[in-house]
Amino acid sequence: MSRADRVAVAALVLLPLLWLWPCVFGGRYFVPYDVNEFPPVSTTASDAELAQARAGANYDVTEVPVWFLPELELARDELRQGRWPVWNPHARTGAPLHAHGLIGLCYPPNWLALCSDEPAARLGLVAWINLMLGGLLGFGMLRQLGLGAAASFVGAALFELSGPMAANSFFWMRLASYVWLPGVLWAMLRTAQQERVRPLPIAATALCLAMTWLAGFPPFAAATSVFAGLWFVWLVAARAVHDGRRRALQVAGRLFAGLALGACLALPQVLPSLRFFPESARPTTPAWTDISGQAFEPYGLLTWLMPDAFGHPTGPDRMPYGAGPMQLLLDTRTLADGSAALPNYNYTEYSLTISSLGLVLAVLGAVLARRRYSWFARAALLFALGLGLFVPGMHLLFHLPVIQNVWPMRWPAAAAWFVAWLAALGFDQLRRAAARVPLVTGAGALALAAALWWSTSLPLAWHAEDPDWAIEALMAHYDSDRDGVVNHVQAGARPSLDRFEQGFTRFADAG
Repeated sequence: MSRADRVAVAALVLLPLLWLWPCVFGGRYFVPYDVNEFPPVSTTASDAELAQARAGANYDVTEVPVWFLPELELARDELRQGRWPVWNPHARTGAPLHAHGLIGLCYPPNWLALCSDEPAARLGLVAWINLMLGGLLGFGMLRQLGLGAAASFVGAALFELSGPMAANSFFWMRLASYVWLPGVLWAMLRTAQQERVRPLPIAATALCLAMTWLAGFPPFAAATSVFAGLWFVWLVAARAVHDGRRRALQVAGRLFAGLALGACLALPQVLPSLRFFPESARPTTPAWTDISGQAFEPYGLLTWLMPDAFGHPTGPDRMPYGAGPMQLLLDTRTLADGSAALPNYNYTEYSLTISSLGLVLAVLGAVLARRRYSWFARAALLFALGLGLFVPGMHLLFHLPVIQNVWPMRWPAAAAWFVAWLAALGFDQLRRAAARVPLVTGAGALALAAALWWSTSLPLAWHAEDPDWAIEALMAHYDSDRDGVVNHVQAGARPSLDRFEQGFTRFADAG
């Protein structure tokens, strides 16, 4: 390992501490909010204590404090009593614990919390380990592709600190299932590039695939498995083109061995889940109306450019996402009869940002990169966006097993790795290109920034000129009367707050 590689690895290990250090080394818990700020405990707290509990609270993440963390504590207690935690007697009239997978009992980093007297105090450490893994696996993948240490670091860092990483970090099972995607692809690439059978790359393929399923979040594990399948086809086809059918079949056999072994290693979690889910509230074959109702709204792509355009989970001026005037105006969802449907916007699923610089580099990489396998990054990104946006034609893929079990809105989040991959390629292009390339790229970025600055200020200007313009537009769009529109947007707001102005101001500030 070169000195540049060692520096990059050390930086990727430390980068998550930029925001996690108070929870890893300090006294803060990595839990989105404190349940004690609600009755009955809140009735015994002073105003100062309540203000402290509510400072920085993230109410978008609803399940962790009231469901996942108590179950983690229950699992710890069961293990200390010498029993495998298969059952939660406190949920409803009793419910499976290990089988639903969301505690991730078979995922080794989670054992740090399971073995702790206070699991909540170890969740920051678990998040650090998972973020670190994502960055290091991404770095290894990019180096295996032949990129330099600097370009590989840029791509890995962008992935490690991306919006989907941060948004899903409170959900330790989501984050852990998510971060192994570059590891699976890296191990498969290493396996395919070997001229003869090497057990280590095959074992690495098996381990990475198993970890994404053992972590406990089937949607991200399934998405990773789909991308692994596409990568399998791509690698075998590439070997067939360059070296003939016989070599391609050898590569296919080695890759299949690694993936099959990984599937077997994941069975301690997967088998109980397969038995449980047919009897759970989640159908194994979702209805088509349910799938289409979870499509990713096109306006969510703006979060690549403006992550706070539609709200913020810790903002003091909280507005229900389904009531924001910009969301209502930009929404394209429809009901079965063709009439307009209200937005189905969840910030924790739609946080796509990968930094402004990262996005510029990714566009540059998508346009200019000619390295081997760069077309796979482009194709995988388009595949994920096509599924997420429910693009006509591609939406038919949701009739297929596995794909149909991942809600459309989650596919763009799974694509963040491919954006980071393209950004690394863009950085590589920028370092090697003639002077006109950075000049043209910079000019394009400035032009886009100016266009955003101007266009995002228009709704606020129109509101100042005519406070009724948005109300009238929404009346026509949703076939509603004035009171219906105003009551929906203003529901729960204090009398002095104009949520139309609030939403347009946020949009303008983001631009």
